[in-house]
Amino acid sequence: MINLLTKLLMALSFLYYGTLVGFFWFSALVGWHNGVWESYGLPAQANPPPTWLLALALLVTVLAFACLGYAYRAVWQILDGGSGQDFRMLARHLHRLSLGLVGFWIGYSFVNTAMRYLLLAELPQDPVPGMEMGWDFLDTEIIYLILPAAIYAVSKTLERAGQVEDEVSSFL
Repeated sequence: MINLLTKLLMALSFLYYGTLVGFFWFSALVGWHNGVWESYGLPAQANPPPTWLLALALLVTVLAFACLGYAYRAVWQILDGGSGQDFRMLARHLHRLSLGLVGFWIGYSFVNTAMRYLLLAELPQDPVPGMEMGWDFLDTEIIYLILPAAIYAVSKTLERAGQVEDEVSSFL
């Protein structure tokens, strides 16, 4: 039951956020650009952000969601494998999960921080005097780097367990 619920939640979250964020950037590309300014805490502008910047944001968003899909696929395969999985296969899935989460974090961080700087650079004047532009590296999104490190370590341990299992079976 928990496997089915987890798979359902992964599918729903991927579809929901992918559609929501994809529509956001795509709509900005076709002319509905005020949402972009508002989402970054900037006042509405008469002119849209440059097309190259919107296309870049859409591309990075698509890549981030591809990484999230890669991570979700790994979780799906882990859940499908059950408790009798081969150590190496489980290690491979965990390794993919860690890579997917790191890729998602990179894309997410770019869209949430670097895009604000790029948007501000395109404006002729400072739209919000005294606006704080810092990036808090230790914000809650840091979990996308901490968990993959632990998952990666576990995957390496499982690889070694697979090697030990082979050595023991060849010895016996």
